[in-house]
Formats: sequence, C-alpha cells, structure tokens
Amino acid sequence: MYCTSQAADVTPLIEKRCPVEQGGEAYQELKDTGAYTVLLEYPSRALLPMLAPTNDGTKSSGASHARVSQTDELKIGCIGAGSFARDTIFPALSKSCGVVLHSVATASGVASESARRLFHFERAVPPAELIRDKDTDAVFVLSRHDSHA
Repeated sequence: MYCTSQAADVTPLIEKRCPVEQGGEAYQELKDTGAYTVLLEYPSRALLPMLAPTNDGTKSSGASHARVSQTDELKIGCIGAGSFARDTIFPALSKSCGVVLHSVATASGVASESARRLFHFERAVPPAELIRDKDTDAVFVLSRHDSHA
C-alpha cells in the first residue's frame, strides 16, 4: 500500500455543520434544499460519559465505555455495498494509509459477503451489529439515500 503524508481537503464538501442532536432536522434540510452534505458534530470524548444513557434511561456519570485505539489504525465499518461504494469508496479506503476495512453490512447480507471477499473487509455483519460494534471507529453510510436514516 502506498501512503502519502498529504491530507485531502474536504472543506468544499462541507456545506453545513450541526450538532448530532439536530440530525433529523439536518436530514430534512438535505431533502428540502438539495444540499450535498451536512457534517454532524458529536460531543467530545470528555463529555461522552455524561451523555451515555444507562439501562434505566438516565444519564451516566461513570466511566466512558468508548474504545480508545491502541494503534494508529482507523477501523472502518460500511453500511451499503452498491455500485458507488464498490467503484469509489471501497477502493479509496483500501488505498488509505492507516485504514482497516473492519466490517461491511447490507440489507440482504449477500452483497456484504461479496464485498467482504472482494475488498478484504475483516467481516460481514448485519447493519444493527455493525452500528453497535465498539471496535469500529467510524461508519460510512453508503446505502440508498432514502434508507440513510
């Protein structure tokens, strides 16, 4: 794998930023205005223990359950394995230095297993399992637009 120290400038792709709590409104704005992107901002890791719900629905004040990476690798999960994912996203991620294609999920499971083999993902899983996986650092949602939410 060839790695370069140059970072991609994604600034032109970011049309709007909003807190993750306003994700529903942001998604509706994308649909209404035809905007290309909205960057959802998550709270810093320092705030995560306070924001994590407990089993009884209250907010936790205990230690964070977030995984702290012991390596410089970024484990990626991808939901969706259609033509855009296969032709554009998966090859780009495969060539990215420090990126591990950790898991892939699709509605049927057949396409995820095919993508796992072709692009060397570590595993193919159902979408709900991929989202709950504490070992995944970032998730790309590459499903059809009407199924993103």
